[in-house]
Amino acid sequence: MGLKLYMAGAVVLVAGIFGYVFNMDKGDYTLQLMDKEFVFPIALWVVAPAIVLFVVTILHLLFYGFKNYLASKAVSKDTDAIITLISDKLLGKTTTVHLKNEKLSELAEIIEQLSISVKDSHFSTTNKSVNKIVTQIAMINDGLYVPAKELRLPNNNPIMIKNLINRVDSDEDFALDVLKNHTDYNKAIVKEAFKKIITDKSMTTIKKYLDNVEIDKDVLILLLTKDSEVSDEFSLTSESIVNMIKKVELSVDELTNIAKLYKRSSSPEKLIKLYEDISELNDSYVSAYLYVLAEYEMTDKIRDILSMSESNQYTSYKALIDLKDSGKNTYSLDTISYK
Repeated sequence: MGLKLYMAGAVVLVAGIFGYVFNMDKGDYTLQLMDKEFVFPIALWVVAPAIVLFVVTILHLLFYGFKNYLASKAVSKDTDAIITLISDKLLGKTTTVHLKNEKLSELAEIIEQLSISVKDSHFSTTNKSVNKIVTQIAMINDGLYVPAKELRLPNNNPIMIKNLINRVDSDEDFALDVLKNHTDYNKAIVKEAFKKIITDKSMTTIKKYLDNVEIDKDVLILLLTKDSEVSDEFSLTSESIVNMIKKVELSVDELTNIAKLYKRSSSPEKLIKLYEDISELNDSYVSAYLYVLAEYEMTDKIRDILSMSESNQYTSYKALIDLKDSGKNTYSLDTISYK
């Protein structure tokens, strides 16, 4: 029974009793309390307890109704807080919530310790906020850029890092801005920005930002590949190349492949000197230096290096020299195995 229906029924009942008693006896009754007298019709005295009970009942219903309303409101707020917690988990944000409902608080405590991700692209919920977040994450995972103001995430957030990398990949002007303000961005974003610039810009532009980037192996190989495609006038200096290789450990095969690229644009003298300097960084790099010498048939220098080597070192080069000494000049490193 609703409160309005109960009140209407109670009023009708009290009025009925009052009318019935009033018709039976229209007299008055005087109640003496202390020095005061209360004179009311007898019918009113008869229904007075019912009126008091009615008022007390209404107050009781209002009190517990308001109490239940507050409890329901608290549960609603706690539920919203849990949805916010789930949304933050999807976005990779660290959030701690304090809830009033004991069971919901226990649930939130469990969720806080979980990693949440969307199972597939068919995710759907009636909650618009969560739906929007899931859609944005799907877009980012597909390589698209979502405006930063919509995500409202710090630049070091994993999802924002991926999002900004997406922007770098599609916007070279933004890539340049990242390199100019490299201290404001995660290293992964700066690295991707530099790779974008290596691909799209000239060596003149690339060299401006060398000091703003932490060079690793894949960046160095990409950079040297790009450098090998330009003329000596705009290329990196030998000293710069050696300094970068000093910081990044490359394999002999990688150095050999780079030498093949530089051979197309660099002069023999410059390439030989470069790899001579590189060989001084690491004993294993001598093989790459020997490869360059062999490409330019610098047999005397090769003999000098081989004469100071162990018997089991540089066997392919020793075999090549033996073949040439035997008059078999048609052989090259491409026709024998070398390491």
